[in-house]
Amino acid sequence: MGKATPPLSFSYEEPRRRQCLHFILWDRPSFVLAHADHYDQSTLRKARSKHRAFQPDRNHFFLEFTGAENMAEANSPRDPDGLLWFGDLLHYDVLGRKALFGTPEEVQRKQAYLRSWGYGADEDPEAGTLPFQANHPGLLT
Repeated sequence: MGKATPPLSFSYEEPRRRQCLHFILWDRPSFVLAHADHYDQSTLRKARSKHRAFQPDRNHFFLEFTGAENMAEANSPRDPDGLLWFGDLLHYDVLGRKALFGTPEEVQRKQAYLRSWGYGADEDPEAGTLPFQANHPGLLT
């Protein structure tokens, strides 16, 4: 029997929340090759040949969330806001350093959301807070 290779689509049912969550498992080369229109030819060649940044020892897997379905209602839309505990973090785009990026109005909205939950409340209101900036590769972001 052979080994499966990314990308791999799968779903996870969360019965208590009556949701079915949909994901795609990627690795670095498969993601780049599937999104070739966003990369230059040099990067695509390296991904195809698994050279430099795409060498097996530098490869890793990551999940893409593609949506959630309400299992109680068959035709309900896939809604990332309903995704377990981190749906709001995706909705407000505050993971990693993203809480400081965007138009001034977007950054203000993001920072107001974070402060509404107590993050950065003791800091200078003009300074941005990054509570979901993990300084460990692959953690949260």
